[in-house]
Amino acid sequence: MVIHCRFGHSICLLYNKLTHMADNKQLKTKQDRLRVDANDPNEVEYLHRQFPKKYHQQIVDAIKVAGPMRANIIRYLEGKM
Repeated sequence: MVIHCRFGHSICLLYNKLTHMADNKQLKTKQDRLRVDANDPNEVEYLHRQFPKKYHQQIVDAIKVAGPMRANIIRYLEGKM
């Protein structure tokens, strides 16, 4: 939803809400489940537990190559991509 302030600036409320939610790790949305942050050690560790034969650096490299979407990363780590 876009609103306009009294100075004529457009403000996207949906974007503003999503950026604030990303800072709070207690608030999980569907986007949090679909994406993986390579800079978050907890998310890398979670994927490492799913693929225990892979090193942590291999997980991080897979995120960089396959992108942040969890499904693409899993396909890449399984060798299907």
